[in-house]
Amino acid sequence: MADDDGLMRVPYQQQGSRRRQSNDNSCLDDQARRIYQEAVIYLEEGLDNDKFDTHPKTEKEYRAFRRSHNHIYYTIELLAPFCLMLLALVEKPATIKGMPVWAKGCLEITFISVILVLMVIRGMWLGWKNTFRQRRTIMKTVLIIGLLIDSFVEMVYNTHHFRFLRALRPLLLFDAYYLSGLRRIMRDIFYSLIPIVDMLVLVFFFLTIFALFGYLLFSSMPDDQYFQSFKSSFVQMFVLMTTSNHPDIMTVQYDHKSWSPIFFDVFLLIGLYLLLNLFLAVVYGTFGDHEKSKFKKLHLHKRASLIKAFSLIVKEQDGVMKYEQFQTLMKYFKPRMNQLEALCCFKVLDKSGSGAVRLHEFLDLFLFCDMRWAHIRKGREQGRWYDMAGCPVILSKCGKVVGRIVEHNYFKFLVAFVLVLNLTALLFQAIYTTDPVGQSARFDSVDNLFLALYSLELALKVFGLGPTQFFRDFWNWFDTAIVILSLIGRIADDSLASFVFFRPLRLIRLFALRKRYRDILFTMWVVMPRMGQ
Repeated sequence: MADDDGLMRVPYQQQGSRRRQSNDNSCLDDQARRIYQEAVIYLEEGLDNDKFDTHPKTEKEYRAFRRSHNHIYYTIELLAPFCLMLLALVEKPATIKGMPVWAKGCLEITFISVILVLMVIRGMWLGWKNTFRQRRTIMKTVLIIGLLIDSFVEMVYNTHHFRFLRALRPLLLFDAYYLSGLRRIMRDIFYSLIPIVDMLVLVFFFLTIFALFGYLLFSSMPDDQYFQSFKSSFVQMFVLMTTSNHPDIMTVQYDHKSWSPIFFDVFLLIGLYLLLNLFLAVVYGTFGDHEKSKFKKLHLHKRASLIKAFSLIVKEQDGVMKYEQFQTLMKYFKPRMNQLEALCCFKVLDKSGSGAVRLHEFLDLFLFCDMRWAHIRKGREQGRWYDMAGCPVILSKCGKVVGRIVEHNYFKFLVAFVLVLNLTALLFQAIYTTDPVGQSARFDSVDNLFLALYSLELALKVFGLGPTQFFRDFWNWFDTAIVILSLIGRIADDSLASFVFFRPLRLIRLFALRKRYRDILFTMWVVMPRMGQ
């Protein structure tokens, strides 16, 4: 039978039908929420390189996954081993004293207990069978048990003793989430050891042969001090491979045997110029191959996670993700992303312009979801200050003129010419001034002139480009910092006068004028964090 609202209902559903319909809608909402949460877990597993066989399937596993995948857990996971390492400051033979053995032992057991609790939380997510399949987890467990036993023994006897396991405490840091890059590098080094060891065997075989030849050829010379024994011969030939004892090692032999330089030249030619370069090539090639292989696996793992998340959300026959679905996914995956940023990300992924994202377009999600989006007003030059409403006409015209001037190539050449003049003045001052600290008034006037020109350049750029666009460029930040430090050194008293010596750093700006130098400086900037790891 039909109601007034047109809905068909069977007779036994008439009583309480609205309440059951509300419960059905809430169940559907809860089911959709779980689908999106599971899709987000797939995305996080792709970013964190977690295996899909540990994917949470129950509500209990999902809660354990969330407990072990948040920044609080990651921070404690990093700080607990680090604090455990800091205990070395109060342990013998450290110079800092005053902490009793029992107090230090209690702190050590506390930090180790925190690490154990974190491992238990992680085991509740992975499952104990999968947890102890990982070799680093087994090594970490054995190390923690050894540290606990060592600490209890020290507390029972209330005295310091030799503890070699303390040297292994830094290994606990390798399992931290924030040090995943360091862990990957160490893994690549470990897997690259086999060809490296092969090359080391070849190098030491080569050293042994030439050390034996040197001992047999030159040990009979009475005034020789390098080849009196095979041990001394091996050590000296090893040092010769670094050219540290060249040509001293061959001068004595040359006095007695004129052909002896041929022996050392052949050794240097084969050992220094061939084997060592070949050794470096093998190390670089092996490490690079493992890095490429790992990068390929990470890329394919991310693609697999994106495919699983897409297939979980999109179940229609057309196989496209609509904006409402994408926005809901970003709400769970990137909670800080606002609606406008989600729309921009969706538009970038929608390369076909159909208003929906297909699977091959969705695979680029990780490339665009972390981008920053800036609002540029239509028909205006990037929203500069003189384009704002209410700005006087004279200031607006002056701002546009100055903006065109500072963006012109001639202005850049003029700045480069001033930098070259400043370099010439500094070199002249360094060559013809015996006391650089006590400069004459003439050099002070020249320095003040260049400082005024630099200040004028910054003022013109801020006025012509606007503060927002001006501070988007790294070199503008760099120039501003150098000029401010130089001004402080000129205006302040003698205690801050040394700031003026930061001014020559601005000459680095010359290298930014050429693209090749800019690429080199940018490469150095990118590589520095990796070198820090």
